[in-house]
Amino acid sequence: CLHAVVEAINDIKFDEIVSWPTDCTSVVAQFQAMGGITLVVGALEGVLVNIDTPRANKEHYLDRKGKHSINCMVVCGPDHKFYYVSAESPGSEDDASVLCQSTLFQRMEEGWRPVPNGILLGDSAYPLRSWLIRPKSTDFYEEEKVQHFNMALEQTRKPVVERSLGILKRKFPCLNHLRVDPLLGPALFLCCLTLHNLTLTDDDLDDDVRDNIEDNDIIDELDEIDFAYLVGGNNGEAKQQELINLFDSESNANNNVIRRKCYNERIDFMIDNEFTLNENCRISAHTIELLLKDIGHRLGHTTRRNNPLSEKHQLLTSLYWMGKGDTMTEVSTMTSTSSSSVSRCLHAVVEAINDIKFDEIVSWPTDCTSVVAQFQAMGGIPLVVGALEGVLVNIDTPRANKEHYLDRKGKHSINCMVVCGPDYKFYYANAGWPGSEEDQRVFRRSSLFRSMEEGWQPFPNNGVLLGDSAYPQLSWLIRPKRTNLDEEKVQLFNNAHEKTRKPVVERSLGILKQKFMCLNQLRVEPGFAGNIFKCCVTLHNLTCNSDDDVDDDIRDKIEDDVIIVDAYDMDNFEEAGGVVRQEEMINYFAY
Repeated sequence: CLHAVVEAINDIKFDEIVSWPTDCTSVVAQFQAMGGITLVVGALEGVLVNIDTPRANKEHYLDRKGKHSINCMVVCGPDHKFYYVSAESPGSEDDASVLCQSTLFQRMEEGWRPVPNGILLGDSAYPLRSWLIRPKSTDFYEEEKVQHFNMALEQTRKPVVERSLGILKRKFPCLNHLRVDPLLGPALFLCCLTLHNLTLTDDDLDDDVRDNIEDNDIIDELDEIDFAYLVGGNNGEAKQQELINLFDSESNANNNVIRRKCYNERIDFMIDNEFTLNENCRISAHTIELLLKDIGHRLGHTTRRNNPLSEKHQLLTSLYWMGKGDTMTEVSTMTSTSSSSVSRCLHAVVEAINDIKFDEIVSWPTDCTSVVAQFQAMGGIPLVVGALEGVLVNIDTPRANKEHYLDRKGKHSINCMVVCGPDYKFYYANAGWPGSEEDQRVFRRSSLFRSMEEGWQPFPNNGVLLGDSAYPQLSWLIRPKRTNLDEEKVQLFNNAHEKTRKPVVERSLGILKQKFMCLNQLRVEPGFAGNIFKCCVTLHNLTCNSDDDVDDDIRDKIEDDVIIVDAYDMDNFEEAGGVVRQEEMINYFAY
Protein backbone atom coordinates (compact mmCIF):
# COMPACT_ATOMS: atom_id res chain seq x y z
CA CYS A 1 0.00 0.00 0.00
CA LEU A 2 2.73 2.45 1.00
CA HIS A 3 4.75 1.93 -2.17
CA ALA A 4 1.66 2.26 -4.37
CA VAL A 5 0.32 5.39 -2.67
CA VAL A 6 3.69 7.15 -2.54
CA GLU A 7 4.38 6.40 -6.19
CA ALA A 8 0.92 7.58 -7.27
CA ILE A 9 1.10 10.85 -5.33
CA ASN A 10 4.59 11.64 -6.59
CA ASP A 11 3.75 10.83 -10.22
CA ILE A 12 0.47 12.74 -10.33
CA LYS A 13 0.61 15.54 -7.76
CA PHE A 14 4.25 16.36 -6.95
CA ASP A 15 5.10 18.59 -9.94
CA GLU A 16 1.79 20.40 -9.61
CA ILE A 17 1.93 21.03 -5.86
CA VAL A 18 5.65 21.49 -5.07
CA SER A 19 6.49 24.52 -7.20
CA TRP A 20 6.72 28.30 -7.07
CA PRO A 21 3.46 30.25 -7.29
CA THR A 22 2.60 31.56 -10.74
CA ASP A 23 2.84 35.09 -9.38
CA CYS A 24 5.69 35.50 -6.87
CA THR A 25 4.95 39.15 -6.10
CA SER A 26 3.49 38.38 -2.67
CA VAL A 27 6.36 35.99 -1.92
CA VAL A 28 8.93 38.73 -2.59
CA ALA A 29 6.93 41.23 -0.52
CA GLN A 30 6.63 38.88 2.47
CA PHE A 31 10.33 38.07 2.44
CA GLN A 32 11.24 41.76 2.20
CA ALA A 33 9.00 42.54 5.17
CA MET A 34 10.97 40.07 7.30
CA GLY A 35 14.46 41.53 6.94
CA GLY A 36 14.49 44.16 4.23
CA ILE A 37 16.31 42.12 1.55
CA THR A 38 14.76 42.62 -1.87
CA LEU A 39 13.79 40.11 -4.59
CA VAL A 40 14.01 37.04 -2.34
CA VAL A 41 11.96 34.15 -3.77
CA GLY A 42 12.96 31.33 -1.42
CA ALA A 43 15.03 30.11 1.53
CA LEU A 44 17.37 27.21 0.73
CA GLU A 45 18.21 24.55 3.30
CA GLY A 46 19.61 21.04 3.53
CA VAL A 47 18.10 18.61 6.03
CA LEU A 48 19.30 15.17 7.08
CA VAL A 49 16.50 12.61 7.41
CA ASN A 50 17.55 9.65 9.55
CA ILE A 51 17.09 6.12 8.19
CA ASP A 52 17.79 2.64 9.50
CA THR A 53 21.22 1.21 8.74
CA PRO A 54 21.02 0.16 5.07
CA ARG A 55 22.00 -3.34 4.02
CA ALA A 56 24.42 -2.12 1.34
CA ASN A 57 26.70 0.91 0.97
CA LYS A 58 26.38 1.76 4.66
CA GLU A 59 29.29 4.19 4.59
CA HIS A 60 27.62 6.25 1.82
CA TYR A 61 24.71 7.03 4.12
CA LEU A 62 26.82 7.89 7.20
CA ASP A 63 26.43 11.64 7.76
CA ARG A 64 28.56 14.15 9.66
CA LYS A 65 26.65 13.37 12.86
CA GLY A 66 27.61 9.69 12.67
CA LYS A 67 24.08 8.57 11.76
CA HIS A 68 22.71 6.96 8.63
CA SER A 69 20.56 9.40 6.67
CA ILE A 70 19.58 10.84 3.33
CA ASN A 71 20.51 14.44 2.53
CA CYS A 72 17.51 16.38 1.25
CA MET A 73 17.52 19.93 -0.08
CA VAL A 74 14.45 22.16 0.06
CA VAL A 75 13.44 25.68 -0.87
CA CYS A 76 10.86 27.16 1.53
CA GLY A 77 8.54 30.10 1.13
CA PRO A 78 7.25 32.63 3.68
CA ASP A 79 3.92 30.78 3.65
CA HIS A 80 5.80 27.66 4.92
CA LYS A 81 5.23 25.81 1.67
CA PHE A 82 8.01 24.05 -0.18
CA TYR A 83 8.78 25.33 -3.68
CA TYR A 84 11.49 22.83 -4.55
CA VAL A 85 12.93 19.62 -3.14
CA SER A 86 15.78 17.26 -3.99
CA ALA A 87 16.06 14.05 -1.97
CA GLU A 88 18.26 11.60 -3.88
CA SER A 89 21.58 12.07 -2.08
CA PRO A 90 23.03 9.86 0.69
CA GLY A 91 23.92 11.43 4.03
CA SER A 92 27.66 11.49 3.31
CA GLU A 93 27.17 14.10 0.56
CA ASP A 94 27.78 17.69 1.67
CA ASP A 95 25.08 20.29 1.08
CA ALA A 96 27.04 22.08 -1.65
CA SER A 97 27.43 18.86 -3.65
CA VAL A 98 23.72 18.13 -3.34
CA LEU A 99 22.95 21.61 -4.67
CA CYS A 100 25.36 21.39 -7.61
CA GLN A 101 23.88 18.05 -8.69
CA SER A 102 20.29 19.31 -8.54
CA THR A 103 18.04 20.38 -11.40
CA LEU A 104 17.49 23.68 -9.56
CA PHE A 105 21.19 24.52 -9.88
CA GLN A 106 21.23 23.69 -13.58
CA ARG A 107 18.14 25.77 -14.35
CA MET A 108 19.24 28.78 -12.32
CA GLU A 109 22.71 28.68 -13.89
CA GLU A 110 21.03 28.69 -17.32
CA GLY A 111 19.14 31.87 -16.43
CA TRP A 112 15.72 30.68 -15.27
CA ARG A 113 14.20 32.63 -12.35
CA PRO A 114 10.80 32.47 -10.61
CA VAL A 115 10.82 36.29 -10.96
CA PRO A 116 13.27 38.48 -12.90
CA ASN A 117 16.51 38.83 -10.92
CA GLY A 118 15.05 36.79 -8.07
CA ILE A 119 17.44 35.33 -5.49
CA LEU A 120 17.53 32.50 -2.96
CA LEU A 121 18.98 32.83 0.53
CA GLY A 122 21.27 30.08 1.85
CA ASP A 123 23.71 29.54 4.69
CA SER A 124 27.50 29.27 4.56
CA ALA A 125 27.33 25.66 3.38
CA TYR A 126 26.39 26.84 -0.11
CA PRO A 127 28.41 28.57 -2.86
CA LEU A 128 27.89 32.24 -3.61
CA ARG A 129 26.11 32.79 -6.95
CA SER A 130 24.28 35.68 -8.53
CA TRP A 131 21.01 33.93 -7.68
CA LEU A 132 22.12 32.41 -4.32
CA ILE A 133 23.18 34.75 -1.54
CA ARG A 134 24.78 33.62 1.70
CA PRO A 135 26.07 35.57 4.75
CA LYS A 136 29.17 37.69 4.28
CA SER A 137 32.36 36.16 5.67
CA THR A 138 33.11 37.12 9.27
CA ASP A 139 36.42 38.60 8.05
CA PHE A 140 34.42 41.68 7.09
CA TYR A 141 32.16 41.64 10.13
CA GLU A 142 33.60 44.84 11.58
CA GLU A 143 31.73 46.79 8.90
CA GLU A 144 28.40 47.95 10.25
CA LYS A 145 26.54 47.40 7.00
CA VAL A 146 27.85 43.81 6.82
CA GLN A 147 26.52 43.20 10.32
CA HIS A 148 23.14 44.62 9.31
CA PHE A 149 23.09 42.53 6.15
CA ASN A 150 23.99 39.27 7.90
CA MET A 151 21.41 39.93 10.58
CA ALA A 152 18.75 40.66 7.96
CA LEU A 153 19.62 37.48 6.06
CA GLU A 154 19.30 35.39 9.22
CA GLN A 155 16.01 37.05 10.19
CA THR A 156 14.67 36.32 6.72
CA ARG A 157 15.93 32.79 6.05
CA LYS A 158 16.27 30.95 9.35
CA PRO A 159 12.72 31.30 10.76
CA VAL A 160 11.25 30.23 7.41
CA VAL A 161 13.27 27.03 7.00
CA GLU A 162 13.11 26.07 10.68
CA ARG A 163 9.37 26.56 10.95
CA SER A 164 8.61 24.95 7.57
CA LEU A 165 10.65 21.85 8.44
CA GLY A 166 9.24 21.90 11.96
CA ILE A 167 5.65 21.84 10.69
CA LEU A 168 6.55 19.11 8.21
CA LYS A 169 8.17 16.83 10.80
CA ARG A 170 5.47 17.52 13.36
CA LYS A 171 2.78 16.65 10.85
CA PHE A 172 4.57 13.57 9.49
CA PRO A 173 6.51 12.01 12.42
CA CYS A 174 7.77 9.24 10.12
CA LEU A 175 10.36 11.77 8.92
CA ASN A 176 12.03 11.77 12.33
CA HIS A 177 13.32 8.30 11.43
CA LEU A 178 12.45 6.57 8.17
CA ARG A 179 12.41 2.82 8.78
CA VAL A 180 12.35 1.93 5.11
CA ASP A 181 14.84 1.04 2.40
CA PRO A 182 17.03 4.04 1.41
CA LEU A 183 15.62 3.82 -2.12
CA LEU A 184 12.08 4.40 -0.82
CA GLY A 185 13.19 7.12 1.63
CA PRO A 186 13.54 9.92 -0.95
CA ALA A 187 10.18 9.09 -2.53
CA LEU A 188 8.54 9.10 0.89
CA PHE A 189 10.09 12.50 1.68
CA LEU A 190 8.76 13.93 -1.61
CA CYS A 191 5.33 12.50 -0.86
CA CYS A 192 5.24 14.08 2.62
CA LEU A 193 6.18 17.48 1.16
CA THR A 194 3.43 17.17 -1.42
CA LEU A 195 0.85 16.35 1.26
CA HIS A 196 2.22 19.18 3.41
CA ASN A 197 1.66 21.72 0.63
CA LEU A 198 -1.79 20.28 -0.08
CA THR A 199 -2.97 20.60 3.51
CA LEU A 200 -1.59 24.11 3.79
CA THR A 201 -3.88 24.97 0.89
CA ASP A 202 -6.99 22.97 1.60
CA ASP A 203 -6.94 21.64 5.15
CA ASP A 204 -7.69 23.57 8.34
CA LEU A 205 -5.55 21.10 10.31
CA ASP A 206 -2.46 23.19 9.77
CA ASP A 207 -3.84 26.03 11.89
CA ASP A 208 -3.52 23.74 14.92
CA VAL A 209 -0.15 22.39 13.85
CA ARG A 210 1.29 25.88 13.38
CA ASP A 211 0.13 26.93 16.84
CA ASN A 212 1.80 23.93 18.41
CA ILE A 213 5.25 24.32 16.87
CA GLU A 214 7.75 27.10 16.63
CA ASP A 215 11.20 26.51 15.15
CA ASN A 216 10.82 22.80 15.93
CA ASP A 217 13.59 21.61 13.62
CA ILE A 218 17.15 22.43 14.57
CA ILE A 219 19.28 23.39 11.57
CA ASP A 220 23.01 22.72 11.81
CA GLU A 221 25.14 25.48 10.29
CA LEU A 222 28.35 24.28 8.62
CA ASP A 223 31.70 26.05 8.73
CA GLU A 224 32.82 28.11 5.77
CA ILE A 225 33.69 25.80 2.87
CA ASP A 226 36.10 26.29 0.00
CA PHE A 227 34.06 26.32 -3.21
CA ALA A 228 37.01 26.65 -5.58
CA TYR A 229 35.76 23.73 -7.64
CA LEU A 230 32.91 25.95 -8.86
CA VAL A 231 34.40 27.59 -11.93
CA GLY A 232 33.36 31.19 -12.46
CA GLY A 233 32.07 33.58 -9.84
CA ASN A 234 28.76 33.99 -11.63
CA ASN A 235 28.75 37.57 -10.28
CA GLY A 236 27.80 36.22 -6.86
CA GLU A 237 30.11 38.54 -4.95
CA ALA A 238 28.89 41.54 -6.91
CA LYS A 239 25.27 40.68 -6.16
CA GLN A 240 26.06 40.12 -2.49
CA GLN A 241 27.86 43.46 -2.25
CA GLU A 242 24.95 45.18 -3.99
CA LEU A 243 22.61 43.89 -1.30
CA ILE A 244 25.05 44.79 1.49
CA ASN A 245 25.19 48.36 0.22
CA LEU A 246 21.47 48.64 0.87
CA PHE A 247 22.33 48.40 4.57
CA ASP A 248 24.80 51.28 4.76
CA SER A 249 24.88 53.58 7.77
CA GLU A 250 22.69 56.35 6.34
CA SER A 251 19.84 54.13 5.22
CA ASN A 252 19.93 52.38 8.58
CA ALA A 253 20.42 55.38 10.83
CA ASN A 254 17.21 54.50 12.59
CA ASN A 255 18.86 51.29 13.77
CA ASN A 256 20.44 53.36 16.56
CA VAL A 257 17.00 54.09 17.99
CA ILE A 258 16.35 52.05 21.14
CA ARG A 259 13.33 49.87 20.51
CA ARG A 260 11.14 47.98 22.93
CA LYS A 261 12.34 44.39 23.13
CA CYS A 262 10.13 41.87 21.35
CA TYR A 263 9.47 38.46 22.86
CA ASN A 264 8.39 35.26 21.19
CA GLU A 265 4.74 34.42 21.58
CA ARG A 266 4.26 31.73 24.20
CA ILE A 267 3.18 28.33 22.92
CA ASP A 268 -0.41 27.20 23.41
CA PHE A 269 -0.19 23.81 25.11
CA MET A 270 -3.79 23.04 24.06
CA ILE A 271 -4.89 23.24 27.70
CA ASP A 272 -8.52 23.01 26.59
CA ASN A 273 -7.92 19.92 24.44
CA GLU A 274 -7.81 17.04 26.94
CA PHE A 275 -6.48 14.46 24.50
CA THR A 276 -3.64 16.66 23.19
CA LEU A 277 -2.72 17.77 26.70
CA ASN A 278 -2.54 14.16 27.93
CA GLU A 279 -0.42 13.16 24.94
CA ASN A 280 2.03 16.03 25.48
CA CYS A 281 2.16 16.37 29.26
CA ARG A 282 0.85 12.97 30.48
CA ILE A 283 -1.43 14.66 33.02
CA SER A 284 -4.99 15.94 32.77
CA ALA A 285 -5.86 19.63 32.95
CA HIS A 286 -7.67 19.07 36.26
CA THR A 287 -4.62 17.44 37.85
CA ILE A 288 -2.39 20.24 36.53
CA GLU A 289 -4.59 22.85 38.20
CA LEU A 290 -4.50 20.95 41.50
CA LEU A 291 -0.74 20.63 41.27
CA LEU A 292 -0.37 24.34 40.54
CA LYS A 293 -2.29 25.19 43.71
CA ASP A 294 0.28 23.26 45.75
CA ILE A 295 3.54 24.27 44.05
CA GLY A 296 2.64 27.49 42.20
CA HIS A 297 4.03 29.73 44.94
CA ARG A 298 7.47 28.15 44.42
CA LEU A 299 7.46 29.01 40.70
CA GLY A 300 6.34 32.64 40.81
CA HIS A 301 8.48 35.69 40.01
CA THR A 302 8.69 38.83 42.11
CA THR A 303 8.59 41.03 39.00
CA ARG A 304 7.11 40.91 35.50
CA ARG A 305 10.29 42.41 34.07
CA ASN A 306 11.65 40.69 30.92
CA ASN A 307 8.36 38.87 30.38
CA PRO A 308 9.00 35.88 32.72
CA LEU A 309 7.30 32.54 32.20
CA SER A 310 4.09 32.08 34.15
CA GLU A 311 3.78 29.34 36.78
CA LYS A 312 1.56 27.28 34.49
CA HIS A 313 3.90 27.67 31.52
CA GLN A 314 6.86 26.53 33.63
CA LEU A 315 4.96 23.47 34.80
CA LEU A 316 3.70 22.58 31.32
CA THR A 317 7.16 23.02 29.78
CA SER A 318 8.65 20.67 32.39
CA LEU A 319 5.87 18.11 31.97
CA TYR A 320 6.33 18.23 28.21
CA TRP A 321 10.07 17.55 28.57
CA MET A 322 9.47 14.65 30.94
CA GLY A 323 6.63 13.18 28.91
CA LYS A 324 8.21 13.43 25.46
CA GLY A 325 11.82 12.65 26.34
CA ASP A 326 13.11 15.27 23.88
CA THR A 327 16.32 17.21 24.39
CA MET A 328 16.05 20.63 26.01
CA THR A 329 17.03 22.20 22.70
CA GLU A 330 14.12 20.48 20.95
CA VAL A 331 11.72 21.56 23.69
CA SER A 332 13.05 25.13 23.59
CA THR A 333 12.45 25.46 19.85
CA MET A 334 9.02 23.90 20.17
CA THR A 335 8.00 26.22 23.03
CA SER A 336 9.64 29.42 21.73
CA THR A 337 11.88 29.69 24.80
CA SER A 338 15.62 29.38 25.22
CA SER A 339 17.30 26.15 26.30
CA SER A 340 18.48 27.84 29.49
CA SER A 341 14.88 28.83 30.31
CA VAL A 342 13.74 25.24 29.81
CA SER A 343 16.52 24.07 32.14
CA ARG A 344 15.58 26.62 34.81
CA CYS A 345 11.91 25.65 34.54
CA LEU A 346 12.77 21.98 34.92
CA HIS A 347 14.98 22.49 37.98
CA ALA A 348 12.39 24.71 39.67
CA VAL A 349 9.45 22.38 38.99
CA VAL A 350 11.29 19.17 39.94
CA GLU A 351 12.55 20.71 43.17
CA ALA A 352 9.10 22.04 44.08
CA ILE A 353 7.31 18.74 43.40
CA ASN A 354 9.88 16.71 45.34
CA ASP A 355 9.87 19.10 48.31
CA ILE A 356 6.11 19.50 48.56
CA LYS A 357 4.47 16.37 47.10
CA PHE A 358 6.95 13.45 47.20
CA ASP A 359 6.56 12.40 50.86
CA GLU A 360 2.78 12.81 50.64
CA ILE A 361 2.26 10.88 47.41
CA VAL A 362 4.99 8.20 47.44
CA SER A 363 4.07 6.22 50.56
CA TRP A 364 2.14 3.18 51.68
CA PRO A 365 -1.63 3.47 52.05
CA THR A 366 -2.88 4.20 55.56
CA ASP A 367 -4.62 0.82 55.56
CA CYS A 368 -2.66 -1.94 53.80
CA THR A 369 -5.35 -4.60 54.17
CA SER A 370 -6.38 -4.40 50.51
CA VAL A 371 -2.72 -4.39 49.42
CA VAL A 372 -2.05 -7.64 51.31
CA ALA A 373 -5.23 -9.20 49.90
CA GLN A 374 -4.37 -8.28 46.30
CA PHE A 375 -0.83 -9.64 46.60
CA GLN A 376 -2.07 -12.89 48.14
CA ALA A 377 -4.58 -13.31 45.31
CA MET A 378 -1.73 -13.23 42.79
CA GLY A 379 0.37 -16.11 44.07
CA GLY A 380 -0.90 -17.20 47.45
CA ILE A 381 1.89 -15.69 49.58
CA PRO A 382 0.41 -14.01 52.69
CA LEU A 383 1.27 -10.68 54.34
CA VAL A 384 3.04 -9.17 51.30
CA VAL A 385 3.04 -5.35 51.41
CA GLY A 386 5.30 -4.56 48.47
CA ALA A 387 7.58 -5.75 45.66
CA LEU A 388 11.18 -4.50 45.87
CA GLU A 389 13.23 -3.88 42.73
CA GLY A 390 16.31 -2.03 41.55
CA VAL A 391 16.26 -0.36 38.16
CA LEU A 392 19.07 1.19 36.13
CA VAL A 393 18.15 4.50 34.48
CA ASN A 394 20.50 5.41 31.63
CA ILE A 395 22.19 8.81 31.66
CA ASP A 396 24.58 10.59 29.33
CA THR A 397 28.28 10.11 30.07
CA PRO A 398 28.98 12.33 33.10
CA ARG A 399 31.80 14.86 33.06
CA ALA A 400 33.42 13.54 36.24
CA ASN A 401 33.74 10.10 37.86
CA LYS A 402 32.64 8.35 34.68
CA GLU A 403 33.72 4.92 35.92
CA HIS A 404 31.48 5.21 39.00
CA TYR A 405 28.40 5.41 36.79
CA LEU A 406 29.38 2.52 34.50
CA ASP A 407 26.94 -0.31 35.28
CA ARG A 408 27.19 -4.05 34.70
CA LYS A 409 25.70 -3.59 31.21
CA GLY A 410 28.55 -1.29 30.21
CA LYS A 411 26.34 1.82 30.14
CA HIS A 412 26.36 4.94 32.28
CA SER A 413 23.38 4.98 34.61
CA ILE A 414 22.04 5.70 38.06
CA ASN A 415 20.79 2.87 40.28
CA CYS A 416 17.31 3.49 41.67
CA MET A 417 15.36 1.34 44.11
CA VAL A 418 11.57 1.18 44.28
CA VAL A 419 8.84 -0.67 46.13
CA CYS A 420 5.74 -1.29 43.98
CA GLY A 421 2.18 -2.17 44.93
CA PRO A 422 -0.45 -4.30 43.17
CA ASP A 423 -2.16 -1.08 42.02
CA TYR A 424 1.07 -0.20 40.11
CA LYS A 425 1.81 2.68 42.45
CA PHE A 426 5.18 3.21 44.06
CA TYR A 427 5.26 3.06 47.86
CA TYR A 428 8.93 3.93 48.15
CA ALA A 429 11.62 5.31 45.85
CA ASN A 430 15.32 5.91 46.35
CA ALA A 431 17.34 7.35 43.45
CA GLY A 432 20.69 8.81 42.57
CA TRP A 433 23.22 6.10 43.34
CA PRO A 434 25.87 5.50 40.64
CA GLY A 435 25.21 2.60 38.27
CA SER A 436 28.30 0.73 39.48
CA GLU A 437 26.74 0.27 42.94
CA GLU A 438 25.24 -3.16 43.62
CA ASP A 439 21.52 -3.40 44.39
CA GLN A 440 22.34 -4.83 47.83
CA ARG A 441 24.55 -1.86 48.70
CA VAL A 442 21.92 0.65 47.56
CA PHE A 443 19.35 -1.23 49.64
CA ARG A 444 21.43 -1.25 52.84
CA ARG A 445 22.07 2.49 52.62
CA SER A 446 18.40 3.38 52.12
CA SER A 447 16.07 4.94 54.65
CA LEU A 448 13.70 2.00 54.06
CA PHE A 449 16.30 -0.46 55.37
CA ARG A 450 16.95 1.65 58.47
CA SER A 451 13.25 2.08 59.24
CA MET A 452 12.37 -1.60 58.80
CA GLU A 453 15.39 -2.73 60.83
CA GLU A 454 14.29 -0.41 63.64
CA GLY A 455 10.90 -2.13 63.72
CA TRP A 456 8.68 0.10 61.57
CA GLN A 457 6.10 -1.80 59.50
CA PRO A 458 3.54 -0.56 56.96
CA PHE A 459 1.32 -3.49 58.07
CA PRO A 460 1.10 -4.35 61.78
CA ASN A 461 1.04 -8.14 61.39
CA ASN A 462 4.65 -8.70 60.32
CA GLY A 463 4.25 -7.67 56.70
CA VAL A 464 6.99 -8.63 54.24
CA LEU A 465 8.51 -7.33 51.03
CA LEU A 466 9.38 -9.59 48.11
CA GLY A 467 12.77 -9.13 46.46
CA ASP A 468 14.96 -11.04 44.01
CA SER A 469 18.22 -12.85 44.68
CA ALA A 470 20.22 -9.62 44.62
CA TYR A 471 18.92 -8.78 48.10
CA PRO A 472 19.68 -10.34 51.51
CA GLN A 473 17.24 -12.68 53.24
CA LEU A 474 15.71 -10.81 56.19
CA SER A 475 12.73 -11.34 58.44
CA TRP A 476 10.83 -8.66 56.52
CA LEU A 477 12.37 -9.22 53.07
CA ILE A 478 11.74 -12.55 51.37
CA ARG A 479 13.63 -13.67 48.30
CA PRO A 480 13.38 -16.91 46.26
CA LYS A 481 14.78 -20.09 47.81
CA ARG A 482 18.14 -20.99 46.25
CA THR A 483 18.64 -24.43 47.81
CA ASN A 484 16.65 -27.70 47.84
CA LEU A 485 15.15 -26.75 44.50
CA ASP A 486 14.06 -30.35 43.88
CA GLU A 487 11.50 -30.18 46.71
CA GLU A 488 7.98 -29.61 45.44
CA LYS A 489 7.08 -27.05 48.10
CA VAL A 490 10.20 -25.02 47.25
CA GLN A 491 9.29 -25.07 43.57
CA LEU A 492 5.73 -24.00 44.38
CA PHE A 493 6.99 -21.20 46.62
CA ASN A 494 9.48 -19.91 44.04
CA ASN A 495 6.79 -19.95 41.32
CA ALA A 496 4.38 -18.10 43.60
CA HIS A 497 7.11 -15.60 44.49
CA GLU A 498 7.78 -14.87 40.82
CA LYS A 499 4.07 -14.67 39.91
CA THR A 500 3.55 -12.17 42.71
CA ARG A 501 6.61 -9.93 42.40
CA LYS A 502 7.76 -9.89 38.80
CA PRO A 503 4.56 -8.76 37.00
CA VAL A 504 4.07 -5.97 39.53
CA VAL A 505 7.55 -4.45 39.23
CA GLU A 506 7.77 -4.93 35.46
CA ARG A 507 4.39 -3.39 34.76
CA SER A 508 4.81 -0.55 37.27
CA LEU A 509 8.17 0.42 35.79
CA GLY A 510 6.82 -0.13 32.28
CA ILE A 511 3.96 2.29 32.84
CA LEU A 512 6.34 4.79 34.44
CA LYS A 513 8.85 4.72 31.58
CA GLN A 514 6.15 4.74 28.91
CA LYS A 515 4.45 7.71 30.53
CA PHE A 516 7.64 9.69 31.17
CA MET A 517 9.85 9.00 28.16
CA CYS A 518 12.72 11.05 29.59
CA LEU A 519 13.54 8.08 31.85
CA ASN A 520 14.69 6.05 28.85
CA GLN A 521 17.76 8.32 28.67
CA LEU A 522 18.23 11.19 31.11
CA ARG A 523 20.35 13.85 29.42
CA VAL A 524 21.22 15.71 32.62
CA GLU A 525 23.86 15.64 35.33
CA PRO A 526 23.75 12.48 37.52
CA GLY A 527 22.78 14.40 40.67
CA PHE A 528 19.77 15.96 38.97
CA ALA A 529 18.85 12.67 37.27
CA GLY A 530 17.91 11.13 40.62
CA ASN A 531 15.66 14.10 41.42
CA ILE A 532 13.91 13.74 38.06
CA PHE A 533 13.28 10.04 38.72
CA LYS A 534 11.67 10.84 42.08
CA CYS A 535 9.59 13.59 40.46
CA CYS A 536 8.34 11.21 37.74
CA VAL A 537 7.43 8.63 40.38
CA THR A 538 5.46 11.30 42.26
CA LEU A 539 3.59 12.38 39.12
CA HIS A 540 2.94 8.73 38.26
CA ASN A 541 1.28 8.12 41.63
CA LEU A 542 -0.58 11.42 41.38
CA THR A 543 -2.13 10.44 38.05
CA CYS A 544 -3.05 7.04 39.47
CA ASN A 545 -4.82 8.80 42.33
CA SER A 546 -6.76 11.06 39.97
CA ASP A 547 -7.61 8.31 37.45
CA ASP A 548 -6.27 10.35 34.55
CA ASP A 549 -7.35 8.88 31.22
CA VAL A 550 -3.75 8.80 30.08
CA ASP A 551 -3.09 5.80 32.32
CA ASP A 552 -5.63 3.60 30.57
CA ASP A 553 -4.00 4.10 27.17
CA ILE A 554 -0.51 3.48 28.44
CA ARG A 555 -1.47 0.36 30.36
CA ASP A 556 -3.03 -1.13 27.25
CA LYS A 557 0.08 -0.41 25.22
CA ILE A 558 2.59 -2.04 27.54
CA GLU A 559 2.84 -5.55 28.82
CA ASP A 560 6.10 -6.43 30.58
CA ASP A 561 7.59 -3.53 28.65
CA VAL A 562 10.56 -3.11 30.95
CA ILE A 563 12.99 -5.99 31.17
CA ILE A 564 14.27 -6.26 34.72
CA VAL A 565 17.95 -7.17 34.91
CA ASP A 566 18.39 -10.70 36.25
CA ALA A 567 20.01 -10.64 39.64
CA TYR A 568 23.50 -12.02 39.78
CA ASP A 569 24.59 -14.45 42.48
CA MET A 570 26.47 -13.00 45.40
CA ASP A 571 27.39 -14.07 48.90
CA ASN A 572 24.51 -12.28 50.61
CA PHE A 573 24.30 -13.01 54.26
CA GLU A 574 21.09 -14.60 55.46
CA GLU A 575 19.76 -13.34 58.76
CA ALA A 576 18.67 -16.15 61.03
CA GLY A 577 15.22 -14.65 61.46
CA GLY A 578 15.01 -14.23 57.70
CA VAL A 579 15.67 -17.92 57.05
CA VAL A 580 12.99 -18.89 59.56
CA ARG A 581 10.51 -16.49 57.99
CA GLN A 582 11.28 -17.84 54.52
CA GLU A 583 10.70 -21.41 55.71
CA GLU A 584 7.35 -20.35 57.18
CA MET A 585 6.36 -18.98 53.79
CA ILE A 586 7.54 -22.14 52.02
CA ASN A 587 5.52 -24.31 54.39
CA TYR A 588 2.34 -22.62 53.12
CA PHE A 589 2.96 -24.62 49.96
CA ALA A 590 3.73 -27.94 51.68
CA TYR A 591 0.33 -29.42 50.94
